[in-house]
Amino acid sequence: MNGTTQHRPTVGESVQIDAENKTRYRDTDGAAAYLGGVVPARTLQELRMTGGGPRWVRIGRTAVYRTDWLDEWFEARAVVSTSAERARKRA
Repeated sequence: MNGTTQHRPTVGESVQIDAENKTRYRDTDGAAAYLGGVVPARTLQELRMTGGGPRWVRIGRTAVYRTDWLDEWFEARAVVSTSAERARKRA
């Protein structure tokens, strides 16, 4: 140890893991906040069990989402009309 204390992030706080490329990781609450509260944390938890949610990794007991994975997943759900939405759900 070098005598410095390491900051331990709080729940929902964004954590910068890779200083080189600034990739950002978030826990479930942080991912829900990142998505603007449109997708609640509980929904992300359910999607981890049932499938259909954004990619994630487990670090210890914590599910972690990369912000670029959240962006990709969210953008993939974009539709231009209700008929396009129904067709996407059938596919």
